[in-house]
Amino acid sequence: MALAPKLSATPQSLRGLLRNAWQRERSLPTFFSRLAGIAGFAAVFASAFTSWFSVPAAASLEAPIMSEAPLVSWIYRVASLGVSVAALLIFTRGFRWKSRLGRLYLSWLVAVLFFPYFVSVWSADAAGRASWLQSQHANLTAVSGDSFTSQEFKGSLLRHRVDVVNQPMETQVFGLPDWESQSFGWSRMLEMAEWFGLSDWFASFLRKGWPLALAGALVILLAISREAGPHALPAARRLLLRGGALFLAFFIAALAPVFIGRSLLLAAKRHAQRGDYASARWLMRWGARCIPVITQDGEYLIQTGLLADALGLQEPEAAYYRASAAEDAGYHFQARTMYLDGLSEDRSQPALLRENVKGVLRHATNAMNAGELDSAAVLLAQALAADPANLKANYSLQLIFLRSGNIEGLRALNQRMMKVYAFFNTPVKLPVLADSIQNQAVGELLQGDAAAALTDWMRSKKP
Repeated sequence: MALAPKLSATPQSLRGLLRNAWQRERSLPTFFSRLAGIAGFAAVFASAFTSWFSVPAAASLEAPIMSEAPLVSWIYRVASLGVSVAALLIFTRGFRWKSRLGRLYLSWLVAVLFFPYFVSVWSADAAGRASWLQSQHANLTAVSGDSFTSQEFKGSLLRHRVDVVNQPMETQVFGLPDWESQSFGWSRMLEMAEWFGLSDWFASFLRKGWPLALAGALVILLAISREAGPHALPAARRLLLRGGALFLAFFIAALAPVFIGRSLLLAAKRHAQRGDYASARWLMRWGARCIPVITQDGEYLIQTGLLADALGLQEPEAAYYRASAAEDAGYHFQARTMYLDGLSEDRSQPALLRENVKGVLRHATNAMNAGELDSAAVLLAQALAADPANLKANYSLQLIFLRSGNIEGLRALNQRMMKVYAFFNTPVKLPVLADSIQNQAVGELLQGDAAAALTDWMRSKKP
C-alpha cells in the first residue's frame, strides 16, 4: 500500500526534475548532452525488442527457413529491458540519480562487451551452425572458390564444364585450446581473440540489438560525465577507471573456464598417449563442459570417436571415426555408405550430423566432377535433406538441375538460397546470389519462356 502514493507522485516528480534541469542551464552543449542521454536511453530500451544474434535453420526441406537465436541473446534482451526500467526508477527518485545511473550503465556496458564471448564459447549450437554456414559461404566466394574458378566456363549455356570446388570446409568455431604453456606466443593472441567474437561468422550473423545496447550505454555515460560541469574530465576519468577494473574482473572470470578446459584437454592427451583411453575420454567430456563450443569441432569429434572405438563402444562418434578412417585409407565406397548411415542417425547431435554431411558433400562433388550426375544428385539431395540450409549442396544441385532441365527444382533451390543468404550481413553474398538467379534464367530460357528468362537475367544484375 505504501507503494501506491509513490507511483501516483511519479508524473509530478518527473515534471519537476525536467523543469529544474532545463531552468538550471540553457546552454547549447547542455541541451545536446541531455538530448544524447535521452537517445542513449532509447537505444538501450530498443535493444530489448531487437534481435542480437540469429542464424537460419529449418527442420526439413518442406519447412520454412526460420530465425533461431541462442538463449544468451534472449537473456541479454530481458536484461536490457530490466536496465531501462531500473534507470527510470532511479531517475524518478531524484536523489543522487547521476551517480547511480553512472554505475548502472557502466556495469551494463561491460556486460554487453562480453556478449560475443557468451555466444562464441557457451552457445555451442548457434555458434556451430553460424561457423558452418560461414565455411560454406567462404567455400563459394574465396579466391579459390566456386564463384572465381568457374568464371571461364560460365558462358556455356548449360554450364556443363563448370566443376564444383572440393576444398576442405572447416567445422569448428575456433581452434582447440590444447597448446602447452611453453608454446604460448603472440600467434596465440588471434586464437584467443576469437573466443571474444573476433571472427567472420559472428560478424555475419550479428543483429542490431548488440550495437544499439553498446552505443546507447556509451552515449549515456558520456552525457552523465558532461553533467558534472567543470568536473566533467575527472568524472569521465573515474568512470573509465571503474570500467577498466570491472572489465578486467570479467575478463579473468571469462578466461578461467577456457584455461581449465585447456588443462583437461592436455591431460586427456597424456592419458591417451599412455593407452588409458577411458580416463582420456572422461577428461575430454569434462573439458567440453568447461568449453561447450568445442563439441562443434570436427577434430574434437574425431578424437572422441577414436577413444570410443578403442574402448569398443557403439556410439555415433565411433561410427564417424571409422568412416573417416576408411576414407583416409582409400575405401571410399565404404566411407560413403557410413556417412549416409550417419545422416539417418539421431538428430540430437547437430555437430556430428554436420560432419557426416561434409563427408557426403565430398563424395557428391567428386562424383559430379567425374560426370556421374545421377549419383551426385542423389547424394546432394540426401545432404540437403539432412541440412536444409546448406549453401554448398544447394549450389551444386542447381548445376545438376540446370543440366538435366529440372526447372521446378531449380526455382525451389534459388528461393531457398535467397532465404538463407538473407541472414548474412556481408555484401560478398551478392555474387553467389547473382549466379543462382542466372542459373534460373538459363533454365527458363531452355524451357522456352524468354520473358521470364529476361526478367531473371535483369534481376541477377541487382540480386
